Amino acid sequence: MDLFYHFFIGMIISKLFLGYYSLPVIISSGFIDIIGIIPFIVQKIINQPKKVIKDWLNGHVEFYSNTEKIFYRTTHSLLFAIFFTIICYSFYNDIGLIMGLANLSHLLIDIFTHNNDFSTRLLYPFSDFHVKGKNWNIKEPRFYLFWILGIVIFIFLI
Repeated sequence: MDLFYHFFIGMIISKLFLGYYSLPVIISSGFIDIIGIIPFIVQKIINQPKKVIKDWLNGHVEFYSNTEKIFYRTTHSLLFAIFFTIICYSFYNDIGLIMGLANLSHLLIDIFTHNNDFSTRLLYPFSDFHVKGKNWNIKEPRFYLFWILGIVIFIFLI
């Protein structure tokens, strides 16, 4: 799903487990996209600046290099989630585990909403196993279904 959806889920997790909205938890839910796509976005902007937004809106994205693919897959793995949780717990021992849970929620959502090269490989780099998810392109009805579900949960937490 898109980054805003992950932040929204971070808000839900924060409110559900802490009783209030915690910015570190919200950021944790989208953190792997923020750092995982940096090399990809930089190359996209350098090589084809006019196509960046058009490609993303149309759901057409691809890696320029194997390094980008490895970086993205590493940040979208359980190994990274465990590492991230340990680091968060070291700095924020009161909310570190919740930050790790928010990060893990990102992976779980991405399993079903990413496909092809961007499919979430939970056991990467030890295994290339992945579920063939569906693209979260905004033209697809399931994109809106995820948002509606998130909003309904959010309303019940208010």
